[in-house]
Amino acid sequence: MKDFGEVFTPESIVQQMCDLCEPDISVIDKKVFEPTCGNGNFLVEILRRKLRRINQVDNPRFDLEVIWSLSNIYGVDIQSDNVQEARQRLESVVLDFIAKYQGSTLTRSTIAAILEVTIVVGDTLRDKDTLHFYDFQPNFDTGSFEVTKYSLRDIERDYANCRRISLADVSDGIARIFSLPDKPKSKPEPLRSPRHNSQLMLLKRGGR
Repeated sequence: MKDFGEVFTPESIVQQMCDLCEPDISVIDKKVFEPTCGNGNFLVEILRRKLRRINQVDNPRFDLEVIWSLSNIYGVDIQSDNVQEARQRLESVVLDFIAKYQGSTLTRSTIAAILEVTIVVGDTLRDKDTLHFYDFQPNFDTGSFEVTKYSLRDIERDYANCRRISLADVSDGIARIFSLPDKPKSKPEPLRSPRHNSQLMLLKRGGR
């Protein structure tokens, strides 16, 4: 629509851009955030790549790994119809995948519940305090998830205070971390270590 300046990315370009982000985006436990997800062109391709990493033969962790893969993909769009379509497309990808594994007990309602909190309507530029995301961390021993809620503001703040340093550059890397401004004391700290949030990456900033 012209009112929203929508540009839907062709599948060939989606493939090329995802290839450039490999191997990270296809790893099950890596988080991917699409701030203008449209109807899910990128999200669908990323989910397919993650699901292909899951062992489909005698895998007792199959269901948890499917949900973990799905829950590590986040998307926001300003239009509710786009969000609804993106959810439906992602749900179809999961349902098609688990249909090939006889031992799966996942239901459509479980998949939909995850998508309700990971693919959401909003404006990533204006709604930083009201947009919330959920970090799902599996416990394979108990067959459960630990879920932590963050606002987009929390995530951006933690990401801004996170740096990757190499073994050959430890001293300079630490010095750069020390030089970062302190987090505002007036804002509550997230309940979980920011190491999970640091895996969030912006796949693209414009278009869909």
